[in-house]
Order: sequence, then structure tokens, then C-alpha cells
Amino acid sequence: MNDIGFKIGAGMHRALYKATRGRIGSRGGGLDFLLLTTIGRKTGKKHTVPLQHFLDSDKTIVVASKGGSEHHPHWYLNLRSNPQVVVQIKKSKMSMLATTAFGEERNRLWKIITARYG
Repeated sequence: MNDIGFKIGAGMHRALYKATRGRIGSRGGGLDFLLLTTIGRKTGKKHTVPLQHFLDSDKTIVVASKGGSEHHPHWYLNLRSNPQVVVQIKKSKMSMLATTAFGEERNRLWKIITARYG
């Protein structure tokens, strides 16, 4: 899918998720989705994207892969600049502090994610 198609699809997903408070859009294709709101590193404006997510006890995990691209998605660059985010899972909204996993923690979390597809 090209960038325009992705933006349109993500925009529709986000709108349905928000309008229905997660009744539509929080699950699809056997996957769980959330809405992540970051503050733009250049604009200072709020940006909300639907993302697949995974749980690790009290942690919410998202993967900044941009579909396997060699470039980070914009939302990840935003949260690196300002890690204060808002996460909506279904109708529940929470302010969170985002962190990037490294080393053994990253490896442990990656096993949780890949086990979901096993």
C-alpha cells in the first residue's frame, strides 16, 4: 500500500475508533488496536494513529516498524522528542510516558510479539 492509501486507511480507522469509543476498530483480523496520540516534534500539534498493540503485564507494547521500512514512522520520531503520550484502548484513555526498549528488554518483548504470530 502506498503512503496515500495508508493515510486514508489509518484516518478511517482512527475516525471509527474515536466515534465508537473503540467498539469498532479496537480489534481486526484477530489483532488488538489502540489509538496513540503524540505531539508533533515540528508542529506541536496532536497526532493520533491507530496501532496494533500487545500487553506485557502492566505495559502496553507497540512496534515502530512502519511496515518494515528502514525509516522510523513519524509517530515514533514524535514520541522520541516528547515521550508524553495518550493511549486509548477501547473507551479507556490513559496518559503514559513512552520508552524505547533496548537490549535484553527488547529481546524479551520481541518474543511476546512474535509468539502472537506463531
